[in-house]
Amino acid sequence: MVAALEADDYDRAMEKVYLVNQTFRSQTQYIEPDTLHAEDEENEPTARFTPVVEVLMVDNGRVEEIEGFKQEMLDQRRSSDEFTYNLVVVPSVEDALMALMINPTIQTCVLTPRFELHTRQKLSTALHGYISAQMGGMFSSGKQVDLLLDLERLVERLRPEVAVYLVAGVALESLARELTGRFRRIFSRNDGMDLHLSIIGEILSRYETPFFNALQRHARRPGGVFHAMPISRAGSVQNSPWARDLVDFYGINLLLAETSATSGGLDSLLDPHGSIREAHELAARAFGSHRTYFVTNGTSTANKIVHQSILAPGDIVLVDRNCHKSHHYSLVLAGAHVKYLEAYPLQEHAIYGAVPLREIKKALLELRRAGKLHKVKMITLTNCTFDGIVYDPRRVMEECLAIKPDLVFLWDEAWYAFAGFHPIYRKRTAMAAARGLEADLSTAQHRRRYEEQVGQLPEPGTHEDPANDEAWLNARLIPDPQATRLRIYATQSTHKTLTSLRQGSMIHVHDQDFASRNANSFREAYMTHTSTSPNYQILASLDIGRRQVELEGYALVQRQVDLALSISKAIARHDLLRKYFRVLDSSDLIPEQFRTSRNTNRCATGWRPGTRPGTPTSSWLTPAG
Repeated sequence: MVAALEADDYDRAMEKVYLVNQTFRSQTQYIEPDTLHAEDEENEPTARFTPVVEVLMVDNGRVEEIEGFKQEMLDQRRSSDEFTYNLVVVPSVEDALMALMINPTIQTCVLTPRFELHTRQKLSTALHGYISAQMGGMFSSGKQVDLLLDLERLVERLRPEVAVYLVAGVALESLARELTGRFRRIFSRNDGMDLHLSIIGEILSRYETPFFNALQRHARRPGGVFHAMPISRAGSVQNSPWARDLVDFYGINLLLAETSATSGGLDSLLDPHGSIREAHELAARAFGSHRTYFVTNGTSTANKIVHQSILAPGDIVLVDRNCHKSHHYSLVLAGAHVKYLEAYPLQEHAIYGAVPLREIKKALLELRRAGKLHKVKMITLTNCTFDGIVYDPRRVMEECLAIKPDLVFLWDEAWYAFAGFHPIYRKRTAMAAARGLEADLSTAQHRRRYEEQVGQLPEPGTHEDPANDEAWLNARLIPDPQATRLRIYATQSTHKTLTSLRQGSMIHVHDQDFASRNANSFREAYMTHTSTSPNYQILASLDIGRRQVELEGYALVQRQVDLALSISKAIARHDLLRKYFRVLDSSDLIPEQFRTSRNTNRCATGWRPGTRPGTPTSSWLTPAG
């Protein structure tokens, strides 16, 4: 652009400005024909817009060496690459954390043993406090290997979708034994080509959509229709004067992709062995579950599948009385006995909040005193209500499992499918809580805490003398690591908060006993409630939605947080708007006795500095005090 301005070529300069603007707006980059290598003379590069990502490199080495390595990496790019990338190099852990939080286009992180802990930049009080909290308890070792592992853990905690590679020096062999398994791959400084190919391959693995690709191939194949579905290949509408507008409105591809066949790579949703199974596995990776299943009849059906797979007639289920109607009907069909839990009312706003943890524990203790705890099979709660109130699932599960170690949890996260792709929300999702709890249960520290609790808590109360249960209600209960079994399910309406056609939903499973206790019954329940003619367009959209959220979920969620902040500030500062509107905060949605932090997150002009607006209100739901 500078050259164009110096040559008084203002039209060319404006074209450059436009292309830069498009890059910022669409995360795509304009690639000119002479900027990338062609593999052969017949494959000349052409000008095009291509997706652009950034690779974060943490390296505090000499500037000349870093610049040389960057150029070596960029020289590996080819015209056939599906996307292009740029390298962002930072010298310290704090700089890396800031980059990961602020720059959503970072898709890969490359670590080297050469880095500092603290930034040379001046940070705001709020940002410094947040980064210090993330680094708390880490980077205390003097060993370089331990420092590298701590940095890898931080990247995993903030942006688990970001692949982490290590580029080591001459001591690579001595480090490999301790670092193997924590990094996607470990390279030497001379492995620039392999590192480049690994970056490209890993991102393309997230871009892969097995079922959508299979559906596209099917739509392009020539073929006649000699079976059901007259609309297949547009046969019944293409030449009809009365139905032709369906093609005009939706386009021919929709109808070319319609079929009742499960051959040709399209697979069967009821018994997946090909592209649908691969799509399930990729979704499980993205959402952090043991298993994930697509559902084409909405989360109402997903809830019925989970309930029916686990419950038998006579089992007791604890359920939020204000849960979605599908749970009530599911329990009727399963023949379960329901004990309803009461959420706290918010009379002023004519809505209900969540069920306090004390209410849940009280119900379990009452059933234990009555000798019915062995009949209690499951608890169902709505994690993220329509009004944005979420639980602390890990805290709830820990304390419930301390009373009933084999309790099954169903978290209805119909409105919370986006949450796993942002560090603020992620820890309040069922799958993240399950992973964290599973890791904690295996530690010596957890065992010590449990043993201390055993020595402090009295014997459980009895039906005649319930007094001892008061101590259990007031205690922060710790589950027995030996007896506890983690059996956790989450149902999500992908179509509500992510990219999917209407009725596109998923079931996520983190169940240590799935294979031995629930695989067969889950399959039967899935077959019972799933149509033998599932909508392929919904399945394809679920595949695409998973791809999108893995590659740009953090950016999209953060944008919504920023928009929420803007709206909140605009209302608070506008003389007319604030007369009629007010953004509710935690003090409005969570009564004081259920708030341990006492933080209302508000100030006169919107949100208090250092807080994160736009997130659902998080309720610890603990006893007062």
